[in-house]
Amino acid sequence: MRMFSRAAGIAIAAFLALAAGVAHAQSCAPEQEPNDDVTVAQPVKSGFCVAGAAVDGPDMLRWYLGAKDAARLWSLKLEGLPGESATVTLEPADGSAAAVTVEGTTDAVVPERALAAGEYLVTVTVDGAPGLYHLTAVPGGPVPAAAESPVAATVPAVGTACSTEQEPNDDYSTAGMVPPVFCVGGSGADGADMFHWRLGPDDVGTFWSLALQSLPGQSVTVDVQSLDPATGATSSLTSEYGDYSALDLAIPDRIYGAGDYLIVVTTSGGAGLYHLSSVRGAPLPPTDPDATVAGITNGTAVVASSADYGATIPWHLDPTGAGQRWDIGVQTPVGKSTTLTLTDANGSQITYAYTGEDGVARLSDISADAGDYQLQVSGSLVAGDPVLVETAAAGPSGPGYESEPND
Repeated sequence: MRMFSRAAGIAIAAFLALAAGVAHAQSCAPEQEPNDDVTVAQPVKSGFCVAGAAVDGPDMLRWYLGAKDAARLWSLKLEGLPGESATVTLEPADGSAAAVTVEGTTDAVVPERALAAGEYLVTVTVDGAPGLYHLTAVPGGPVPAAAESPVAATVPAVGTACSTEQEPNDDYSTAGMVPPVFCVGGSGADGADMFHWRLGPDDVGTFWSLALQSLPGQSVTVDVQSLDPATGATSSLTSEYGDYSALDLAIPDRIYGAGDYLIVVTTSGGAGLYHLSSVRGAPLPPTDPDATVAGITNGTAVVASSADYGATIPWHLDPTGAGQRWDIGVQTPVGKSTTLTLTDANGSQITYAYTGEDGVARLSDISADAGDYQLQVSGSLVAGDPVLVETAAAGPSGPGYESEPND
């Protein structure tokens, strides 16, 4: 029997009161001892709640998720008492992927993610008396379909079947070749890891996303570069950085042309472990051969086929549309530096925005009088490049919003 102080007893009573509140929504079962190593891990399944005391070391649970469970997103919530620090670790029971570990003061949460069907080991460690905790598996919404959310649907998640990086892969000449759709697990602890990603003619015409899952305590960068395999010449196209609190990164829904790309993963801190995935997303809207003549209507998207150096798409703003503020976006293949310019019917410039190397630009909160306008996309485009332009209402116009043109 473990004796507690009066203050600890009061804290325990408060915790038990909390337990009653939790149990109102979901019954919390007591932990089953012994459960302090993998051979005696307590079995649980689906959405569970376990109340325990990790006073003599970690508690381990063997969590089973079936096929129906794998269709949902899941998070783990560990609740402790004031004065305790809590750690929860989630990993596949077969060791097929890196563990995810989250630390917290009093509470710790493994953020919502998709998990493949199978068995997982959940380890709870609590520092500080009396070591009491509640651990709850919280079911979320359904895993989004790839067409709705390509990055979320991939789940570079714990339990995803991924190949293992092949070392050395620290420069373009040794970069591991990966197919258009891939998932690879690796460690960037000894420097950058590089992957040679090749897209063929059959791989264009859709959006592509890249997703990276890391561990707490690491900073990570994903950089996509154009690659000339013959010379090794590279040029950065688009990148994302995550600090030490970021678990996941995404470069979502970009347009890539056929060719060779170098994907560079850099980690700092911790074990350097990561999963990197590519996702084939929704197809681009079909190219409209009349887009440069018929133009675009309010609240729609159109894909024009570029001539050399760009395309011009008419935009007719009717009186109803003139009462709205508009966001106007353009997307071209990555690496195509372009400018999106809004002009009047005569081609006089009203406002403009530059795309980055990722090919994306946006004009926001445009409030204009009814009339005819032009959306000019110009830059390092060649004939046949897709030019995606979209207009979306951002809310009603009114006092405080100027009307363009006014210069």
